[in-house]
Amino acid sequence: MTAGRFALVLVTAAVLVQLPSRYKAAASQTGITVRPATAALQGGGSQQFSAYDLGTIPAKSVTTHAYGNDRTHAQLSETYLTPSLVASGSFKKLGSWRTDSIPWGQPLIVVGVNGRTLLVVATSHNTVYAFDADLPGTSPIWSVNIGPPWTGYPPASSGIDLYGGLGCLSTPVVDPATNILYASCNTGGTWKLYSYNLYDGSPYHAPATFSGTFHGVDLNAEPLSQRAALLLANGNIYTAFYGFENTGHRYYGWVVAHNATTLQEVAAVCTSCQASLGTYGGGVWMSGNGPAADVSGNIYLATGNGFQHTSTELDESFVKYSPALDVLDYATPANFADLDASDVDLDSGGVMLAGDYLMGGGKDGRWWSLNKAAMGHLEGGSPAIAQVFQACSVCSSAGLRAGEAFANNSLYVAGSGDSIVRYSHDGVAPFNTTAAARSLSTFAYPGASLAYSSAGGDTSTAILWAVTVSTGAFVVPQAATLRAFDAATLNEIWNSGNGADSLGPDSKFALPTVANGRVYVPTSANSIVLYGTTSAPVAVVPTPVTWSINPSIGSITPDGKYTAPSTISASSTVSVTATSLADPTQSFSATVTLNPPAVTPTPPPPPATPATLPTGLIGRWTFDAADSNGAQTFDKSGNSYTGTISGSVARTPGRAGEAYTFSSNGSINMAYAVQAELNKNLTLATWIKTTNSSRSEGIISKYDTALGYGYVLRTTAAGKMELEIGTYNAAVYGNKIATDVAKINDGQWHHVAVTISLNNNVSFYVDGVLSSVSPLKVTGVGSNYAFLFVGQAGYAPLGNYFNGSLDEVQIYNRALSSGEINGLYISNGTAAPPPPPPPPPPAPPPPLPPPPPSTGALPSGLIGRWTFDAADIRSAQAFDKSGNNYTGTISGSVTRTSGHLGDAFAFLNNGSINMAYAIQAELNKNLTLAAWIRTTNSSRTETFLSKYETAVGYGYVFRDTADGKLELEVGTYNAAVYGNKVATDTARINDGQWHHVAVAISLNNNVSFYVDGVLSSVSPLKVTGAGSGYAFLYVGQAGYAPLGNYFNGSLDDVQIYGRALSPAEIAVVAGQ
Repeated sequence: MTAGRFALVLVTAAVLVQLPSRYKAAASQTGITVRPATAALQGGGSQQFSAYDLGTIPAKSVTTHAYGNDRTHAQLSETYLTPSLVASGSFKKLGSWRTDSIPWGQPLIVVGVNGRTLLVVATSHNTVYAFDADLPGTSPIWSVNIGPPWTGYPPASSGIDLYGGLGCLSTPVVDPATNILYASCNTGGTWKLYSYNLYDGSPYHAPATFSGTFHGVDLNAEPLSQRAALLLANGNIYTAFYGFENTGHRYYGWVVAHNATTLQEVAAVCTSCQASLGTYGGGVWMSGNGPAADVSGNIYLATGNGFQHTSTELDESFVKYSPALDVLDYATPANFADLDASDVDLDSGGVMLAGDYLMGGGKDGRWWSLNKAAMGHLEGGSPAIAQVFQACSVCSSAGLRAGEAFANNSLYVAGSGDSIVRYSHDGVAPFNTTAAARSLSTFAYPGASLAYSSAGGDTSTAILWAVTVSTGAFVVPQAATLRAFDAATLNEIWNSGNGADSLGPDSKFALPTVANGRVYVPTSANSIVLYGTTSAPVAVVPTPVTWSINPSIGSITPDGKYTAPSTISASSTVSVTATSLADPTQSFSATVTLNPPAVTPTPPPPPATPATLPTGLIGRWTFDAADSNGAQTFDKSGNSYTGTISGSVARTPGRAGEAYTFSSNGSINMAYAVQAELNKNLTLATWIKTTNSSRSEGIISKYDTALGYGYVLRTTAAGKMELEIGTYNAAVYGNKIATDVAKINDGQWHHVAVTISLNNNVSFYVDGVLSSVSPLKVTGVGSNYAFLFVGQAGYAPLGNYFNGSLDEVQIYNRALSSGEINGLYISNGTAAPPPPPPPPPPAPPPPLPPPPPSTGALPSGLIGRWTFDAADIRSAQAFDKSGNNYTGTISGSVTRTSGHLGDAFAFLNNGSINMAYAIQAELNKNLTLAAWIRTTNSSRTETFLSKYETAVGYGYVFRDTADGKLELEVGTYNAAVYGNKVATDTARINDGQWHHVAVAISLNNNVSFYVDGVLSSVSPLKVTGAGSGYAFLYVGQAGYAPLGNYFNGSLDDVQIYGRALSPAEIAVVAGQ
């Protein structure tokens, strides 16, 4: 392969649109970053660092099969997902969307349609769906059913089962210039080309029936099927056909072109039609892969079995057509007759383009590289075939299907029954036919379906994605697994094999779609499954930098690989700094901690047992039977942080009295335990017995998953203690980790402790003796909205559930001294604590709700109820009486006043109450919002209840207007693009008297307003259920100033229900 270039030319049908704000880097996230942000090494160890630009990256659409008209299966615009991120534990199944039947084609992603990103699929039951690509589990934005699929072909005698009929089988295509979707579907035995407006699903043209005559053969003379993806090129839609064998019918290969603007047929060609010779065959199915197009508009494809070969009967061939479908060139294997006789189709692997070359493979496992300018005609003639080699040497006769990808000078093939293999070349010479890498596992029929992702040419970001089965899925779908491999080594870094991430049965040959930090996978369980990170992805792009280290300990290469000195005698840190070549004022430093060889400490002789515990005790849980009651374990510190036991937790003999043994999903939840927040120095201590040597397991944690604040103390797979501190945005800045050197996983009791000195260091103690000191400087990020857990990390990516035994857990509000920690060890935790100093009034468990009023019990479905009575208030906290513990935090000018029912709150200026996320109050279901209100407002909008996410524009705001009427505003996906939705009542409530007000929201139906228990008005506003899970629930403010000012007036007995109450039920609530 010496003639011509072998560089990858990406011909895409992609459109650039700005990402919604929740996918943007925050305004402060400018400049560059280094990954990883921290590393810990011993003598001679090394770490590869990479530098990236931060900022807002345009989202990319995937509007055609295999990511572009070159059909390389390569997504080279993936600026979010990297091998380290996917392997970190934060990548997982996020949900799925349901369809009416199997989506056989690749899901398409279209950005910027009515401000949303659309997920577009077509199914075998002839339904085209458009879903919100960011909201799994939601109903389609629109869907269109074309009609019942064809069930008369193929016949049952063929042994081919399409599971419900011959409907839309191929991957549609989207014109990004017009946002028109084109799909090929069959009803009643007739294939037609359909077009739809992506904005609302309305038909764009009348359907076009496929027709044509070629060399005396009519396109509709015999039944056809259409599996190859549609191609948009030259202003035309190209559609390829084939037929099933063993059906009693002849089958042909056809390609038909329609003008995309008019949907008029402009060309049709049959690959192997000659009525005078009786020839047939040459189908174009390519396992769902589509014809390719180069930058000149030429069309390329491969054909299957036939029964006579001439220059016009192009079965078992690679074929090049002009835009008008005139044959320009072809290449045919010398053994085409043997391939025909053995049903070894050449076209099973499809085709792809790379620079000057056309490539593809078939059922015999050979890979063909053909010069597009001189393809070679019949193999063995002149010009010579550029290169052909056996790429799948151990695969079954099924050979290659959707198992190929090409990017960054690497070819990946995955034959049926074979492993995944990578072949490399230097861009000019032929492929090196010795495998550069090979996966450890092999995969059953049809072999792995492959997709490659990277941030352009940065191979450090490259991932090879594969959908695999372990049992052959020739006819019956089998359980499938999504896998991620390091694209260089083909080492597997993640898979969906655990129960929580399970994919479901395969949709045969369908490719996964990687787009904007997400992976979309179709299944034959009538679904599209979504994978991604649990936090919003942050875009990064590689950037050229210079590297330096300070101090000059060890060495670093020009490409960022740091190597520690061979001998390390004492712990130290090295800053690894990347400085931008484009802008030397931009730099970022990572930290390498250099550790001497680990030495397990030997404790000194025990000193005298102290009489009392150290001062500053926040919480102490002995786990003794005397300190427990049922599923509760009591806090002995005096702060009443009672723990609630869940999962598999059992009492066992402890180091001091009794202990708890944890297994599977067992943990203890101390609720918010606000004094244990990381806004000060802390000490965490416990007795532990573990044999864990396989994973990280959380011991004590208080970590806010939404913001990334807090801490997790855990054991590592190496049996050592480790502390991870959350930062404001871990995806960008990375969390901070300190790891001890001593092993504690010998199955014996050990006393462990960690002291955190803010802006100083972190110290680990084992059995009363200082084990190591980490220079990690903790800046004191809070975790007040996170639960305090014993036995789990509170956030799965940071640690699994603990399996082992714990006793005498203690937390202090300062960094204890070495002597004090040694005293805890020596005392076995049996010392009596001193009388605690008078603490600030603690937040007690919410009081029991009052007896139901005489008017009867409240309706079912209560999510939250805040009475504002004195008995339900403690300091700055307003307790939720629903049982869901959505305690409100009072801020600003809020004072107690006489209410309609007992006490109420008067709000003035900036006063409000924050119920945090109150996740059940999210607008993904019917809701009722109700309150007693007293106001004289007549000058502006003022909000009394809201849960509105400003970044995305989801949620709701319940307010009164300048003319004293009730009003509900519901956020849409992107208010800036197509506006929020507003419903306004007719009654005035601003007379300074108490009024009971309520709004009932019935999704996709209407909104009803009630005043003083009576229906006031019904708005036809159809709320579609946009969520607001990441927004705080507020009483007294809108959470977003443009949607309403702070409320000035009085509120009493605020209630939220998870359904639309009836008029009679609202009358009951108003009568309380």
